[in-house]
Amino acid sequence: MLGPIERSKSEIMSKRPNTSGPSIGALARALLLLRAAAGAKWALADQIVVSGSNFLTNILLARILGIEEFGRYVLAWTIVLFVQGLQYSAVSSTMLSIGSKQEPEAARSYFGSMFVLQGIFAAASAVLTLVGAYVGDAAFPALRLDTIALPLAVAVLSSQTQDFLRRYFFSVDRLKVSFSIDAIRYMGQNIAILALIRWFPANSAAALWLVSAAAAVGSLAILPYVPSLKCSLRAILSAGLHGWHFSKWLVASTLLVFVFTNLFTFAAGIFLGAAAVGAMRAAFTLVSIANIVIEACVNVVPVRASRTFMSSGRRGLIAYLKNVTIYGTGAIAFLLGVIVVAPKFWLRLFFGPEFESYWTLVPWYAGVQVLIFLGLVIGTWYRTLESTRFIFYANVFAVILLLLIAYPLITNFGVTGAVAGLLIGQFALQAFMFMGVRLGSGLTT
Repeated sequence: MLGPIERSKSEIMSKRPNTSGPSIGALARALLLLRAAAGAKWALADQIVVSGSNFLTNILLARILGIEEFGRYVLAWTIVLFVQGLQYSAVSSTMLSIGSKQEPEAARSYFGSMFVLQGIFAAASAVLTLVGAYVGDAAFPALRLDTIALPLAVAVLSSQTQDFLRRYFFSVDRLKVSFSIDAIRYMGQNIAILALIRWFPANSAAALWLVSAAAAVGSLAILPYVPSLKCSLRAILSAGLHGWHFSKWLVASTLLVFVFTNLFTFAAGIFLGAAAVGAMRAAFTLVSIANIVIEACVNVVPVRASRTFMSSGRRGLIAYLKNVTIYGTGAIAFLLGVIVVAPKFWLRLFFGPEFESYWTLVPWYAGVQVLIFLGLVIGTWYRTLESTRFIFYANVFAVILLLLIAYPLITNFGVTGAVAGLLIGQFALQAFMFMGVRLGSGLTT
């Protein structure tokens, strides 16, 4: 039994701070911060490669194909991106948000099931694209869809498969592998496109074949890094049903997003011609430098948000998303500022004099990019809480608005009206979703 003096010494010693070194908790927090910083570094490097390569791809194709054929390629690639958007909403988004919550023993079965579901989706979408192209050719022979039907279907298959693999490795925190698969594909596609100059006919079909080949090579090169996974019919059905519950509103939203994102592109092609579509893509390509930040956040933010929510609840999630908004918006504004101050110069430098007269489109597209980033942050809130129905409602609102204003904007203001419509639609969408967060979640701190 301790006496008064001994007890006092014991109490003092027990209350003294540990000065021999950092606590285990502090070390753990430091390691988590270092891990997050490393993840952000690789995600940023990945998007520099992807965005930089896509930037160069559009420049090369615009110069090699000319403004008319480049516009035709853009319309074809829009179909590829539409299917890939459906795939992201139905499969990849589910994997990024739900897969990161899986316990280690369940993760192997879950990811194995997602690989099977992705294979089914990829095969079905490629076949439907091929059939749809031939049906469209019969209905609209002037579009000559039969000349691009097969390369378009192959592009749908190869592009989404490569994208799924890169996002799988992001979801399991193997960011170096994701970086590798993107480096192989996107750097390879520009090397392949240069072959258009010498060994291939300079048309949109050849461009689709070459871009598809680069995506396929990237996927094949990374297959040895996929670990041994397992699945069963029961696990596949469970993952599919959980995924459908999570993504059904996202898939519906993707359909609506495609309408309001590409409504003006196709309307411009119909009313103003393929050259207008090529000019719109050239202007958008200049501001796509912001995708370095946007797509890096797409790969990292949903996973980090889910883990933050699991560990710190809604308050932690709100704090995390606020930080993403502040730093992300600042980075995007810096990148776009360089382009917006001299859009005519950049268009002439990269795309040639025939695109220079469309410089007024660039500031409008810059505003669209900022709103797209804000939409990513707001949408992450709904996805993390697995409450995606409101995203669908917001898209319904935006599409109805754009259907009302599309025709008068394009007929009265031409291609500028088309891009202004995109800005209006994005603003309406993000404002609607943000009001839902404020009213439904108490996001006031």
